[in-house]
Amino acid sequence: MYKIVEWPGGKALQKLSGPEQRAFWDWFISVKDHRVRTLEEYVCEDRPWMADFEPDSLLALCDWFGKIAESEYSERVGRAIPAEDAATWEGTWLRNRYKPSVKTLSIAFDIAIYLGDVIIRHLPNTRWVHCTRPKRYVHYGQPCIEGLRISPWSPMFVCVGLAGRILARDWSEDALVEIYRSAISE
Repeated sequence: MYKIVEWPGGKALQKLSGPEQRAFWDWFISVKDHRVRTLEEYVCEDRPWMADFEPDSLLALCDWFGKIAESEYSERVGRAIPAEDAATWEGTWLRNRYKPSVKTLSIAFDIAIYLGDVIIRHLPNTRWVHCTRPKRYVHYGQPCIEGLRISPWSPMFVCVGLAGRILARDWSEDALVEIYRSAISE
């Protein structure tokens, strides 16, 4: 059974105070390996898959994610979103009336950790960093990868976007591999 991600503070990363941001980062670093194991165990409930941190493993992972991603209907989505909500995950689902379920967002979070670790293991001079400046930055508060052409780069942002593309039926089975290739290209 899959355990949903619950981070300290329980609110949008952009709304966390400085000490709450630090607590989130400390929590992220302490749980990221466990979250990858949780993801691997959950995928293996459905099919054989190993989190071996090889780029090819992203193909089977993306195919699996495309089959299990769930949406939840929201009356708010598809309408104007108040400015204070625009920076939240829900605020990104403006084009259709469905948004990823909490479980799907949690799985996207775990996939993002795995994707980030695949990149770090295969590209020298990359590492996880916590984006805390400037506060208006789209990736503010998120764990990001530093050392790429586009840096800092947020696997969380990309994987949540992928969840939305899956639900809109605008994706391919090799989407994670393509994201990986795009991220590491120079």
